[in-house]
Amino acid sequence: MKKFHSISIRIFLFLSSLVLIICALFLIIGNIYWKKLKKQNIRHHLEITDTTKEKLNIILESLDDTMYLTKNNNAILSYTNSGVQKKNEQYEIEKLFEHIVDTNVAISRIHFIYKDDYFCSIPRCKTINIEPYYSIFHNYELSGSYQNTWLYMQKELLFCSPLFDTANRRFFGLIIFEISYPEIYRIFIESSIKLNDKALIIDENNNIVLYYPVLTDYKTLLNQTVLSMPENGYIESTLYSKPALIVSSKLYKTNWKLIRFIPIASALEEFNSIFLNAKYFILLLIFIIGFYTLILTKTITKPIAYLSSVCDKVAAGNLYISSNLKRNDELGNLSETINTMLEQIRNLFTKEQENQQEKLRMELQVLQSQINPHFLYNSLENIKQLALLQGTVNIAECSSALISVLRYNMNTKYNTTLEEEIKNVQNYLTVQKYRTSVLFKNKMKIAKDTKQCMVLRFMLQPLIENTIYHGFTDYKRDNYFFQIVSSIKDDALIIEVIDNGEGIQEDIKNKLNKMKSVPNQSTKSLHNIGIRNVQSRIQLYFGKKYGLRFYNNSFSGTTVQITLPYKIEE
Repeated sequence: MKKFHSISIRIFLFLSSLVLIICALFLIIGNIYWKKLKKQNIRHHLEITDTTKEKLNIILESLDDTMYLTKNNNAILSYTNSGVQKKNEQYEIEKLFEHIVDTNVAISRIHFIYKDDYFCSIPRCKTINIEPYYSIFHNYELSGSYQNTWLYMQKELLFCSPLFDTANRRFFGLIIFEISYPEIYRIFIESSIKLNDKALIIDENNNIVLYYPVLTDYKTLLNQTVLSMPENGYIESTLYSKPALIVSSKLYKTNWKLIRFIPIASALEEFNSIFLNAKYFILLLIFIIGFYTLILTKTITKPIAYLSSVCDKVAAGNLYISSNLKRNDELGNLSETINTMLEQIRNLFTKEQENQQEKLRMELQVLQSQINPHFLYNSLENIKQLALLQGTVNIAECSSALISVLRYNMNTKYNTTLEEEIKNVQNYLTVQKYRTSVLFKNKMKIAKDTKQCMVLRFMLQPLIENTIYHGFTDYKRDNYFFQIVSSIKDDALIIEVIDNGEGIQEDIKNKLNKMKSVPNQSTKSLHNIGIRNVQSRIQLYFGKKYGLRFYNNSFSGTTVQITLPYKIEE
């Protein structure tokens, strides 16, 4: 027994490699944790922004609903549709506006302008300047717009909705909600502002509507990058030279945006510092260990790489290679083991090739009758001539068909065309007509493009014989029939043998469909060539995905489906 110089003594030196693995894991886990912490921080602030947005949207949606109900109030509709000023209707409108202002804290005042002859402002105020509101009214007249509009004018938030004739789309009035600035501002700062956060709302013209904190120059923050942000999204940028997250969200049914400037949390900056120091330590450790790793490469890695290349060549199909590595350690033992395995694989491969050749040879022997076909053929020719001379046509017809079957049998080719196989079946049926007392009819529906397809010899005859002897068992019936149908489907030749016989039991059908391609023992009698033999020969010659399939017909009888590759006889 060889004495091995174990490499286990060297293995402990690889403990330094474990340090590298641990360091690599530290880097990976640290990087994953940093990214996760950053994502959580971003997600947290996005949720805060969404909360602020939802609270503001609730107010805006409520105002939109209030405006809709106001425009469709009976007093408004009656006044605008009559075309005549009525004091009592004006009184009803003013009472309606007072009720809305009293019950909705977000609305501080309502203005109503009808054409150029009526202006109403609730709560009433003698010193109110109506010029800005008429300016808005005339802008609607000129623009022809029928959409609700949010405006920020003279530090006032205004929600405007036009009144128009739905029939001819003629504009004739305007309702303006003057929004309670303190109420909106309270909701704005209490729900979204965190320490060091900066937030603002801008209108479609990039005018600042609300902002917090107040001691900030927001105009310097609204650069082109911020203003061109998508309506609902975020970017990573800087705020006063420090990393920051900028979030933008569009408000409900407005062209206004809520924008937040969020400094990256200081916890992330501390983690970055620790992470950076760890990287420097790992680089130093890698440098120390690297030198010794180069030494180990020559003693261990190189022979392993050689053995790996031998295995790759074997995997590629080269079974006649061997390992020339000679060492007195575990690697040398592995080299000898590989050579032993390769020798066993080569022996098994050779044996399997011999077995396959023997199977094919035995199958071919099964197909060839071992009686003297020449003697029988010549004798039958003499019988045929005597029958013709004596006028016994049926004997001549039967002899002629049997001669054709024998001539077909004498051919040593393993395969033939479907057309030739069908002719042999027809000759076989002529013989059977005089052998059996059961009456039956047959029909051949052979597609023109399948006649020259390659099939196996004596493939159909066992199936027809099985149908006659096992399917046509009732001698009193005179309507038995079978037909052979061929077609091409999905690059495959499909042949179906369909009969109206007694059919097969379900358990027998299932067993037939599950039978394996194991050929029967070679026999010297053609009568023992059965269904299993046909299945085995098809799969041995064409492959496992081809063969026979059995089905019970809906009317009666059985269908045997044969699937073969679509190949034209050359």
